Amino acid sequence: MASANDPFSSFKRLPWTAWLRFVLVFAPAWVLLALVTQNATNIPVWDGWERALLLQKWDAGSLTFSDLYAPHIDHRIVFPRLLSLLVAEVAQGDLKWEIGASWLFGFGAGLGIWMLARRTLGPGLWTSGIAFLANLWIFSPLQYDNWLWPIQTAYLLPMTCLVWALVAATHPRWHWGLRCGIAAALAIVGTHSFSHGLFIWPAVFFLVLLMPKGEPGGAGKWAFALTWLAIAAVIVGCYFGIDYKVATEYSYSQQKGEATPMVAFWKEAVADSGRMWEFFLGILGGPLVRQFSVDPLPPAKWAGLASLVGYAICGLWALWQARRNPETWRRILPWLALGGAVIAIAFGASVGRSAILAGARAVVPRFLSISLYLPFTFLAVILLQWKSVREKTSETAILRTRTTTFGFVFLGMLIALQAQPWLYGAKLMQIWRISRLQAQARVQFIEQFQPDPSRVLAYTWPEVQRFAPILDELGTLDPPLVDSLALDQFSTSNKTLPVSKGRFQSAEPIGDSGKLELKGYAIMRHPSRPADAVFVTVESDGEPAPQIIGIADFDGALLPTRYRIDLQFSAMLELLESDPGSWMRWRQVIDPATLPSGRPLTIRIWAYDQTKRKAYPLAPRLILNADGTATLVELET
Repeated sequence: MASANDPFSSFKRLPWTAWLRFVLVFAPAWVLLALVTQNATNIPVWDGWERALLLQKWDAGSLTFSDLYAPHIDHRIVFPRLLSLLVAEVAQGDLKWEIGASWLFGFGAGLGIWMLARRTLGPGLWTSGIAFLANLWIFSPLQYDNWLWPIQTAYLLPMTCLVWALVAATHPRWHWGLRCGIAAALAIVGTHSFSHGLFIWPAVFFLVLLMPKGEPGGAGKWAFALTWLAIAAVIVGCYFGIDYKVATEYSYSQQKGEATPMVAFWKEAVADSGRMWEFFLGILGGPLVRQFSVDPLPPAKWAGLASLVGYAICGLWALWQARRNPETWRRILPWLALGGAVIAIAFGASVGRSAILAGARAVVPRFLSISLYLPFTFLAVILLQWKSVREKTSETAILRTRTTTFGFVFLGMLIALQAQPWLYGAKLMQIWRISRLQAQARVQFIEQFQPDPSRVLAYTWPEVQRFAPILDELGTLDPPLVDSLALDQFSTSNKTLPVSKGRFQSAEPIGDSGKLELKGYAIMRHPSRPADAVFVTVESDGEPAPQIIGIADFDGALLPTRYRIDLQFSAMLELLESDPGSWMRWRQVIDPATLPSGRPLTIRIWAYDQTKRKAYPLAPRLILNADGTATLVELET
């Protein structure tokens, strides 16, 4: 028997069916965790490279609070920066830990939604079913960049804080001071993670203000509201009033010391109100249009308008319930606050970004991490109304059966709709990993070769060339920068790749320039993917050890999604076994005049596997003869 003083006794008394329900409700989280574990890669992406400056100051002991509080674009990402410092200390800067933190934040949001649902909608099978559907949305791999982009902890954390602030603010048994304190702490963390967190303040304020005084969670509401306003005034005032200037490298062309993008472009956004309106509706419509295998941009604004109208209907229904059934009003208020915060965030994002970004960016997966919470308001209203109908028809067995059947069909249909985005998102996560392996392979040579195109690096070459050596010196770059161009620093295979995996196809002269253009293809298996890099090496009788003289560029195309909505920073199309060159073609230009003078010279091509740090030779090899001719000669397998 559990001791009365045992803090875990309540958990020990839970029946095994409750644990089973928990496991099943969060099944999407476990599947996503497996996908994240499989595809996470330890390399910065875009503005994540700038963490090098933060870590450099931390290592030198010169980091100040101003460095943590300084705006990143329009956001004060204090807590994500602290997380980066923690990872640097406990995990040698392995960014997969930050990726794991993103999953934890998602899990926290899912758990908060379930707790809020059980409290307001009542425990039971239907609430668990809705929580399972919510987790299918929250943990969808369609948010591939949120789950695999380390710096996206900043994007996910505010929504988790918002959900739990609503949970804390409506706790039926806590004193108003405790509810206010915990909710305020969560709002402070969310505010200083990304600008989305600013909207936690009005969401909780209006939730508490509208809460019936005599209902659980409504006690002390005026003291709560006034205290909340005072804290919000200080936090938000400091947010915008203290050095609100660009302080980072990546700020949409704004230079350090200039106004942040939102301050600089908001007038332009408002002036072009049509574009801003479409961007706003595109964000709200994202969860609906991304359910289907269609170009999401054209229907996004109509889906967003439908969502906005749906929220208005939910609000009117709730007001009607306030007069007829105050208990239902109390139960629906947190969901209205959640949906209202989503709408406010979407509007703020459209003001800050519609003048800078293409309209298609409104439906990218990053914004899905916000807008996916709006349908929760609709589900809560539907379930509460459905329960009311069931109560009225409780004495009519036929009607009760019909409503139950309709409920199962409706919920099952919504769950079934998630199959397509889950399958598509899982594929995108695999392709993301491929592109990041390509980046790892190239970054280690950043001081010797200029990668092309920048989509492989997911940042511009000069900035990576600047930041990578800093991370390398701090011991957090994976893999470290190479010390030489000798091929023997990597493992090499003695057998050439079969034709099905790779081939050095041609070496053609480029006009009268004396240069040669080398072409071929190379793939890896398990899983199938383009080679992470293709090395070009030279050997001579005087220097038999192969020396790397270049890294070939892949010759494929970007993912065939319109407007680059699902940009992957990689050059590839779907693998076609019958035409392996269709997505893993490479090319490289060499100038024989820049190579060692001795002849003959042997040029060899190697397919490089970053996961094994191993290079595999491609047949044939190229011989540069003394008479200036070039001959392809088959290698022995």
